[in-house]
Amino acid sequence: MFRDFKSGCYSLEGSQLAPQYLSKLIIVIAIAYTSATLQGKKIKDMGIQKYVTRPEKRYKGQRRHSSFYVGQHLYHWLQLHQMFPKNIEELMQISRYRLKDCIKRQRAILLALSTFWLACPPLRSFMRLRQHHTIRYESMIYERVKNCSIEEISREEGLGWEEVQLIFNHCAKELEKEEWEAPERISLDEFSNLKGHKDFITTVVDLDKKILLDVIKGHKQDELGILKSTARNSSGEGERSERRYVVRIYSSEQGIISQC
Repeated sequence: MFRDFKSGCYSLEGSQLAPQYLSKLIIVIAIAYTSATLQGKKIKDMGIQKYVTRPEKRYKGQRRHSSFYVGQHLYHWLQLHQMFPKNIEELMQISRYRLKDCIKRQRAILLALSTFWLACPPLRSFMRLRQHHTIRYESMIYERVKNCSIEEISREEGLGWEEVQLIFNHCAKELEKEEWEAPERISLDEFSNLKGHKDFITTVVDLDKKILLDVIKGHKQDELGILKSTARNSSGEGERSERRYVVRIYSSEQGIISQC
């Protein structure tokens, strides 16, 4: 955890802590914040208006309400379930004793998470899925390994030799994708993994160097990131191939200057 001396605030970005502990810290703070501030208040900006009541004594026939309507933030909750399922289950067991008045504690935690999530950046903005360190920490390891040896970094940071090597190789691969030289001519070809299930992949090939640049999952315009149009008579493999192959000439300064 780093401190910004200008603002005096602390930031989780760049921390060496595992993402599981960071996510658990965020959710626990959100639960405490929601339990303290939203007790007995209306929820107007989340669709259906409902009350949060916590009566000290429950009389016969009296119903205790603890329902929260947070449908629009369900996606973030499902994301955390997929990323850290074990920690979420452990947090559910803890909340059973911490939030005794909540009958449906899952909805309570869901509202707490959505309340705190709006004020915090998404977890994926500074950490990768199923990794033990943040992106900023891995970038720092990568830069230090370039100036010294893996053994030295492993000894100074308390990491294993193989772990440092994996971090270095992954960062080098990601950097190579960002800084690869733009080819003059590329070819796009789409393949179907399973016929009839709309499961496509698109290969990007450098025609001059005859190497595979990338494999993209999908074949739509927003997935490819470039404009696709009908190819002209370039491949010479019939009408079916003309619809599948797109060859363009690129310029690093002017972008697409011609198409063949």
